[in-house]
Amino acid sequence: MDNLAYAFPDMPERERAALGYAAFRQVARSGAEFLRLSRRPGSRPEGCVRFVGMEHVRAGLGRGKGVILASAHFGCWELGAAHFARTVAPLHVVALEQKNMLVDEFVRKMREGGGVQTIPRGSALRGILSALRKGDAVAILIDQNARHKGVPVEFFGRPVSTYTGPARIAARTGAPLVPGFDVRYPDGSHTVYFEEPIYVESAAEQHLLQTLRRLNSILESYVRRYPDHWLWGHRRWRVKPEWFVKT
Repeated sequence: MDNLAYAFPDMPERERAALGYAAFRQVARSGAEFLRLSRRPGSRPEGCVRFVGMEHVRAGLGRGKGVILASAHFGCWELGAAHFARTVAPLHVVALEQKNMLVDEFVRKMREGGGVQTIPRGSALRGILSALRKGDAVAILIDQNARHKGVPVEFFGRPVSTYTGPARIAARTGAPLVPGFDVRYPDGSHTVYFEEPIYVESAAEQHLLQTLRRLNSILESYVRRYPDHWLWGHRRWRVKPEWFVKT
């Protein structure tokens, strides 16, 4: 509710409460869809997923340097990833390891059942570079609080600590950043929308910040259009001046 108040200060509290409820309901549906990923091929739920803007992804893959899919905890991101891995190109996702080893192993196997390979965030750079060298796609979620490892970038009119990693890797490898977000429709179908690729000229501060501003702006536009799709429980706006580092 605090996050919703940050993002929509003019919205009546009753409407924010209803939106919060709807967001939790979406998360529950996403969890159920995720649990179905390892079912037999004839009943795989990703059959209800379609892609819009695939020309942006294919253009990036055609360069032979791989593609970085910049996404977020939005819609059923796991379902979109599984459909991509099975129909478009090999996909690796950067994910935080769960503290509970049994849970971590379960989630990893569920992803693999959907055709998606996991790159642990704690040692992500080597895995990302290896995947991009092979011309594969790598998905990175850009909506996490980077705390002391991030730089301040505006999101809903407020500075948030934002990871520079995706932009730095794009500059280093020449792989384009392609924003992509899953939208669930009332009939249960999903559409993953891909935006135009972003090419980062260099790792210079101005180019990194320009890229991060653009990514946050694109994400914000989707959150505003489909506010119940985003994971509002994360403390995205919890920032302290000392958390920010220089680029």
